[in-house]
Amino acid sequence: MVKIIFFDIDGTLIDIDADDMSDKTKYALQKLKENKILIFAATGRPYYIVPKFDGIEFDGFLTFNGQLCLYNDEIIYENHLDPQDVKKVIQNASEIDKACMAASDTLMGANFYDKKLDDYMLIADPNGAKVLQNFDELIKENIYQMMVAATKDQEPIILKDLNHTLVHDGILMQWTSYQPLVVKVLEPKKSWSILAFLQMKLWHLAMAVTIKICWKLLDVVLPWEML
Repeated sequence: MVKIIFFDIDGTLIDIDADDMSDKTKYALQKLKENKILIFAATGRPYYIVPKFDGIEFDGFLTFNGQLCLYNDEIIYENHLDPQDVKKVIQNASEIDKACMAASDTLMGANFYDKKLDDYMLIADPNGAKVLQNFDELIKENIYQMMVAATKDQEPIILKDLNHTLVHDGILMQWTSYQPLVVKVLEPKKSWSILAFLQMKLWHLAMAVTIKICWKLLDVVLPWEML
């Protein structure tokens, strides 16, 4: 039997304003590993800005809220944005003078500076919404997530004429009167990508899989006892 737990990071394994896990949380995760239970991080962040924790090695990652999934550093599931939708979001945002943040599997950045977008990105990345001189080259790559700092009433403008892309309401965060508008492929919950992940050939070898999905554990208390 394979046992696996998927953990959100921000506000779950670490407090939203913290840089590291509590010792108690680390101890719990280490005990899970000792008991042959796989631990995965499920996060809205790209893989390359997922924080590293001393003494903790995740078996895999569901990044971009499940748009790009890795097991032992191997990509086993991906679902990038429609390239035409990427261009359209940028065009729509430019009409109301809004910057766009785009993220590929290796790089992310904005087409120009936007303080509200930068402030939001500083929560996860000390570089904030870094402006890229080669932004036009970036968007030629597979883009897994985009952000625009827009008010709620500006969302229809940003999303106008898109074919396969919607807002993922589950990870919007209020920022004064603004909120980052996270544009992603139509997959509104991380749990959907977890199910897709479990259909990969890795799990076809297993007779059974026990899954726990943990989104709201600020201080983990012996979670392996729940399995």
